[in-house]
Amino acid sequence: VAFRYVSNSEPTAMLMDCSLGISLYRLTQAVIPYGIDEIIHIGIYNYRCIGGGDPSTGCTPSQHAYATAIDLHAFGLAGSTETYSTEDDFVITTRADPCPIPSFNDKDRILKELACTMWSGRIFNIVLTPNYNADHRNHYHVDLTAGSMYLGSGVEGVDPAIEGLGH
Repeated sequence: VAFRYVSNSEPTAMLMDCSLGISLYRLTQAVIPYGIDEIIHIGIYNYRCIGGGDPSTGCTPSQHAYATAIDLHAFGLAGSTETYSTEDDFVITTRADPCPIPSFNDKDRILKELACTMWSGRIFNIVLTPNYNADHRNHYHVDLTAGSMYLGSGVEGVDPAIEGLGH
């Protein structure tokens, strides 16, 4: 499974924490059964706060600032130019849909199954889908926030309160 930045046509090198590399390997194993051979992302490392801004101002740093997050935009189907796109194929429902997330067609179903697999398989600790808010309509934000387990809404008694995410 190759990874590439959304505006590039070829696979691209990625700067990340080693723990994210392990999770991305686990993600590749989860997507292969769907015939996916490419993961298209819109960013990993970015020194910023949750919701924007510079961490030196005292806000809560995003996991992107630690290179332990990636924004997943689409998944490419092997042997074709077809993709499962979070922007075009994910049907918005409600913010806190539990797994399985209601789906409306095959592409939507696969995208939502992948989100649930990333979360329930503990590939990532936080999985924000396009259902989360307008800022996430074109990607899954996934990260390795320590001690968390979050898919659209917190799990009472398990998730710590995380500024900028709510419960």
